[in-house]
Amino acid sequence: MLLNKLKDVALSVAPVVGIVLVLQLILSVVPGGTPVAIESLVRFLIGSVILITGLTILLFGLELSINKVGEESGLALIKTRNLGIILTVAGLLGFFVAVAEPDLLILAMQINEFSQGMLNTYLIIISIAFGVGLMMILSFLRIIFKWKIRPILFTLYGIIFLLTIILEIRSGGTLFPIAFDSSASVTGAVAVPFILALGIGVSRADKNAKEEDSFGMVGITSAGTIIGASVYLLFKSHLKFPEVTIASDSLDGVFKPFIFELPTYLWQAALALVPFIILYLIINATILKDNKRDIGSKLVGFLYVFIGLLLFLLSANVGYIGIARELGQNMAQLGIVPVAITGFVIGALVILAESSVHVLTDQIYNVTSGSLKKIPVLIALSIGVGVSILIMVFRTYFEWLTLPMLILPLYAAALIMSIFTPNLFVGLSFDSGATSSGPMAATFILGFVQGVAVYFGGTTATLGDVFGAMAAVTVVPILAIQILGIIYNIKLKRGAKKNG
Repeated sequence: MLLNKLKDVALSVAPVVGIVLVLQLILSVVPGGTPVAIESLVRFLIGSVILITGLTILLFGLELSINKVGEESGLALIKTRNLGIILTVAGLLGFFVAVAEPDLLILAMQINEFSQGMLNTYLIIISIAFGVGLMMILSFLRIIFKWKIRPILFTLYGIIFLLTIILEIRSGGTLFPIAFDSSASVTGAVAVPFILALGIGVSRADKNAKEEDSFGMVGITSAGTIIGASVYLLFKSHLKFPEVTIASDSLDGVFKPFIFELPTYLWQAALALVPFIILYLIINATILKDNKRDIGSKLVGFLYVFIGLLLFLLSANVGYIGIARELGQNMAQLGIVPVAITGFVIGALVILAESSVHVLTDQIYNVTSGSLKKIPVLIALSIGVGVSILIMVFRTYFEWLTLPMLILPLYAAALIMSIFTPNLFVGLSFDSGATSSGPMAATFILGFVQGVAVYFGGTTATLGDVFGAMAAVTVVPILAIQILGIIYNIKLKRGAKKNG
């Protein structure tokens, strides 16, 4: 099983490595091109090996621990038939799985760095985690009382649009992109498998549950992160934030940065995971009642998750973010057309390296009994993410093209499209949008767009300029999957007519 995961992860990361090497070659031979520093490239290659190892161990550990805890907790909670216990535990699960998500930690650290400490890393995490906890409660209420997902999504995004307008007016566009980027930060390698497993466990407790009941929890949770982040940012919107100056790669040496940064990410991995383990032990003592063997198996799984999380954080922060920024800046030197094409290709390929996307496509295949294959979903997501990066590159080039002009109409279009989308694909599309922005997007894509933004901004940029890429990565795939759902439904109807 471990070897199979290693193969899958290696095949997923390989396109990213390939595109970086191709871009390095292009920058080396074209007139006016500036290749990235050799030290950065070697660190990236070392980081890729660490990333493949880390994600393999992480995914293996997730299956042994967090996935099982999620599905078993969902099933056990519904069986208690005690609404108070169900909602309390659901809220706590949502809060702690958000705290344990590495993508959120990476984003929060970047926000803290670029705001020069004016936005606190841990307050950002707590605010977003609180929003996730509330949305987890709402998701359970939806499943228990058979609420339709469309009215819930319309209500949540109505609140988000209102908060966005207030935030946009008060901060002048500086903080709005951060709030929407947060929606992508909690839906990565740890949170998505757990939330999907939790949703499946809850739906299995109901014999009358439909296919669409298994999806939507991730999408609702994603909306909660925007609300949680927006509320925190509103309290900071009166501050005047400094301009951002990003060094392409400030690390010195090849191996030294990995060794030097190891203690930092060792502590952060432990800080992220320990609360979740404690919560599991409490839930087990009160609801799950696992035997000693199962407890031991899950704790071993948590150990794997810890090791994988540590390696992922190390590889992402040391090996990937720096070279991505440098590539963004150097490709931007060649002009808007080359960097836009590069952005599209990077987006289309990086999505294939997202572990959470593969978890989701497996769930889709299983829930639909194999009628919806993985390849069409992956193609739709790949095109969607590619287009989203293309949009964000144009945003950095054209000053008049603001993020609200792009993101709000796209979300409005997604909500309107949901009316015409088959029921199964409503929750599924919003889940897909959230899962498209996993570990690779949180590091490589975000770094690339930041580099482009800094180059076109004249070596400096505002806080709002360097964020927002993840917002686009989240919303465009929603539309892509909705279109896929409409096409899928048309084909089903045609097939039924022929058989009829």
